[in-house]
Amino acid sequence: MRVSVVIPVYNAEKYIKRAVDSVIQLNEVKQIILVEDGSKDNSLLICKQLYSQFDIVEVYQHEKGLNKGAGASRNLGIQKASMPFVAFLDADDTYTAQRFLRDREVFDSNPNCDGAYGATGVVYLDKEASASWEKTGKDEMFIDTINKAINPNDLFEYLIGYKNEKNALGYFSIIALTLKRDRLLQSKVNFSESLKLHQDTVFMLQLAYCLKLYPSETIKPVSLRGVHLNNRFINNPNPKYTRSRQYKTLRDWAIDLNIKPEIIRYFNRNYLINFLGSKNLVTRLCLLVQKVMRDKNTRANLNWSLIKRLMKSK
Repeated sequence: MRVSVVIPVYNAEKYIKRAVDSVIQLNEVKQIILVEDGSKDNSLLICKQLYSQFDIVEVYQHEKGLNKGAGASRNLGIQKASMPFVAFLDADDTYTAQRFLRDREVFDSNPNCDGAYGATGVVYLDKEASASWEKTGKDEMFIDTINKAINPNDLFEYLIGYKNEKNALGYFSIIALTLKRDRLLQSKVNFSESLKLHQDTVFMLQLAYCLKLYPSETIKPVSLRGVHLNNRFINNPNPKYTRSRQYKTLRDWAIDLNIKPEIIRYFNRNYLINFLGSKNLVTRLCLLVQKVMRDKNTRANLNWSLIKRLMKSK
């Protein structure tokens, strides 16, 4: 099994060597692609040092060294990947020794398997991050994983919570996903370059709809999310707005692919609830009227019960 690992790098001078060290030890990894994204610290210098130190490390930048975000950086990394399999890692995260041990078996046992997902754990990178992480309601031993066997044909609807909103089955992270590169390219699924947050979530949901994704190692963590005070999700000043952007992107994508109407309405409902939820009643009503007038997709998927729910949301 030969894997290309794509790592977007932005202001990660404290962490990038640690991330690469966790990848370089894995025999399956034959190419490490660092996409330096216009950092303001010494990340580029460290990337060049890693390039000089390890034969399998490659370093790329966007044209003119611009900062284009994690989505554009991962897309560039996919273009540069040359191995049959591609995986992802963020510059402040790490792989464990378990990362690809089960993947080969999963791909060999399921000829139609396009991707395999595993479990992700958590590690604190500074003391202050512990309190911030605890506010999410998750403890230090929290593991992202799907907590029951899901048929790949059903995975998309379970992940979006469409059938199980009150009894979520779990989740998996982009850093615990391994994909066949040719099937990824054939799917034409890319990371959104307009979303600053949640582009990885949108990417995984779109893959779950377009490809066959199977569970791999879901008990022991195959990757570790590094939690620190500079994490974007900890410092997100308006989580409802960024979540609304996620659902709007999914809604418009679902419309383009002519996915069944009830899922389009589900995305539209979550988009509007998140967008309007933090506003007062008068502002909420005015914004809703504006969206109905200006956005045909909102207008087409609105009903009276949803309007009442939006007016009551907090």
